[in-house]
Amino acid sequence: MEYVNVRKTDEFYEESLAYMNNREQLKSRDYKNHWDELQKENHFLVHLDNGDVVVLEDDWFMQYDDNGDFSHYVITTQTYNNLLRRYNRQVSLNKTDKNRIKKHVEQVKDMCEIQHIKKYLWKKDDNNRYEYINYKEGMDIASKDQTSKKVLHSSVSKLDHVGIDKNGRSHRLSNDWLELNYKKSQPELYQKICKMSNNQRIEIPRGSSNYVKVQSKVDPRDYGLKNKYTQGSDPSCLFSSLANAIDYIGKPKLGLKLVQTYYQNFYNQDSQYVTMNDVLQATQRNAFHNKLEPKFKFTIKKVARPNVLDLLPPNHLEKGIIYHCVLTNHHSIAICNHLIFDPGLTHSILFNEANIRICAEVNSHEKTSELILKAYKYS
Repeated sequence: MEYVNVRKTDEFYEESLAYMNNREQLKSRDYKNHWDELQKENHFLVHLDNGDVVVLEDDWFMQYDDNGDFSHYVITTQTYNNLLRRYNRQVSLNKTDKNRIKKHVEQVKDMCEIQHIKKYLWKKDDNNRYEYINYKEGMDIASKDQTSKKVLHSSVSKLDHVGIDKNGRSHRLSNDWLELNYKKSQPELYQKICKMSNNQRIEIPRGSSNYVKVQSKVDPRDYGLKNKYTQGSDPSCLFSSLANAIDYIGKPKLGLKLVQTYYQNFYNQDSQYVTMNDVLQATQRNAFHNKLEPKFKFTIKKVARPNVLDLLPPNHLEKGIIYHCVLTNHHSIAICNHLIFDPGLTHSILFNEANIRICAEVNSHEKTSELILKAYKYS
């Protein structure tokens, strides 16, 4: 990371120049944005493993309690102060800093994951609100080495929509944000959002976003048994992934019961969104069973700090053991023996590093070891 003290240097990254240019447009407002927040001149740069550079303001590092009082920094206080002291120089993050940032990002993503989208109904006395977005787009540029380069763009877009997270909190969403997040990955969903009426509310499917695209990346030679339960367009991957694995180990009635539990108790329930705890109510507490139905009798343990590399062959030798996982794209799969049960695919697939990366829809710079956010072991 790097703290950019603008008055102490004349060499800037492209991302810093774009940030300062956007800030200069606010000069007539005393450098306050549309939320009346001061956009400071000095800022932080994050240098990612893949070479990308991201701009952060110092507020990103500061966490506050429920009363709005400062609580703690996302990184260690020592590293934060070191960044300020060694301005305009890159400072390496230690393992504690990286773990704290990872935990913070996962918590924010989980808390703020958009589950429903609706149009914002503008009022006559509303001030127009806009979002400024800097993003990179891959461009094929004719050159001797035929390499693809990324071009930095800046956009200004009106906040015409509202996203609602799992806690019922509202987040204003811009048209450009919707395009960047859904136009390519979920084209049908994006078209629905563009055409939605003022009173309409659209549910955002959780997990793997483009099944056709994901399926096309899997080598057909890696196909296993056909999945009995597939996800479709509803957010049932937590239940259907585990149901397929349970069916595979010879307990088809329990697999069917798990899927029925989802559709009878959680499907189309706007007030309740599916979580891992909902699955555990069914499998650990048998909360949705009638007296005469067969019970789940698994020994279920949460995996501390799940690491994909620990489960990959030849390490993973426990026959009949199921690992029910939530990946970094918030999609759920189950792993049993040598197979991955991804309900977004037509078949189970061979469990190897390449295939689990396909299921998680990750970029080349993301570490395989960190693809599992949460996992439970069924034995």
